[in-house]
Amino acid sequence: MRILGAHRGRASQAIALNSAEGNGKATSGDRRRSFESARGSALECAAIQDVLAGVRCVVRRRQRQAKGTARS
Repeated sequence: MRILGAHRGRASQAIALNSAEGNGKATSGDRRRSFESARGSALECAAIQDVLAGVRCVVRRRQRQAKGTARS
């Protein structure tokens, strides 16, 4: 999970950096490519959040089962 957290940090920084880069581009094609890259990084962050949420859910369920407090 530590690797995913670091990857999420890099991807979230890429959103801001690619957006700023796009705003500095002279041609619409270059701007579009930078903004598409920023959008891709945003989707990547969302996917990482989904994975982390799923892992945490499984971990909590296993902890409850180990303690004998599992919910049905």
